[in-house]
Amino acid sequence: MNTNVIIIGAGAAGLMCAIALGKRGRSVIILDHASKIGQKILVSGGGRCNFTNLNIQAENYLSANPHFCKSALARFAPSDFIAMVKKHRISYQEKENGCIFCNGSSQQIVDMLRDECNSVGVKMHLNCKIEESTRKN
Repeated sequence: MNTNVIIIGAGAAGLMCAIALGKRGRSVIILDHASKIGQKILVSGGGRCNFTNLNIQAENYLSANPHFCKSALARFAPSDFIAMVKKHRISYQEKENGCIFCNGSSQQIVDMLRDECNSVGVKMHLNCKIEESTRKN
């Protein structure tokens, strides 16, 4: 099987990117130097993972392309991530200023992202050191 995409980094962004690409039928491999995925997720929100915010607005972001945030948030809103959390039966609560936290542990979010990656056929290679990258053609 040919690999369409190689993602370097098994953090939140890399995992979400892999899930999105896998849902679009792409063959994806994630490479990471760490022995476990989502290590920064585990410490976010004091170990309870503040995984989204209900008050996200494109106007609150600075960008050279002012339409980027608007477009990105229109394609994947906080409600989309919350739907994924609900699908995995992870309980959560809203704290002040629209911050959403797991009621349990941030490990639940890491497990959810791993399960979503597995469901779309994403392959993961951990403990990898990338020393060089070349492109053919």
